[in-house]
Amino acid sequence: MRLLTFVRYYCVDEMKKLSELSKILVVHLEDGIIEGVLCDCILDLNTLDVMGWSYKKEGFFSEDAFVWAQDIRIGKEVAFIQKSSKKPTELDQWHCWGKKIRKNPVIDRTGKDFGHVRDILLRDDFAFLEGIEIEDGLYIECSDDISIRNTVVVVSPNVTIHEESSCDEDSSWWGRLLGKDS
Repeated sequence: MRLLTFVRYYCVDEMKKLSELSKILVVHLEDGIIEGVLCDCILDLNTLDVMGWSYKKEGFFSEDAFVWAQDIRIGKEVAFIQKSSKKPTELDQWHCWGKKIRKNPVIDRTGKDFGHVRDILLRDDFAFLEGIEIEDGLYIECSDDISIRNTVVVVSPNVTIHEESSCDEDSSWWGRLLGKDS
């Protein structure tokens, strides 16, 4: 019996960084009013699912608002919400805000230090934590043997460090236009 192994190379466009969410406007679906801009997500640390989203409301003195994952549809530039909910004030040990994971140390079970979490990488539908960025362009897939907690990320000693490959069609088009890309 022959076993086949598939290696998946991720393009930068296939995973979305949490730090890049400030570009995504939140718009109320029914009346079309711009509510604010996405800013953070709540993660289930066991399943790595995104449970809900916080967004910064328009206005200088406005507080952040919250929407559960089932009440939001996120696109490239706009997120449509059906209804807002009360922002959770306390989370248990199995749930965490995405931005809280950033700067946590990444170590393996033998104590080897891989640095700190620079960003978290979400699946392109924003519903699942796909990877952990440890340096610019280097990341660890969450499908590897990985345990994420509020204060540390622990990986197996034989974890694979991946490099993001750029497959941005717009940049290659622009490069061809300027004669930089063949």
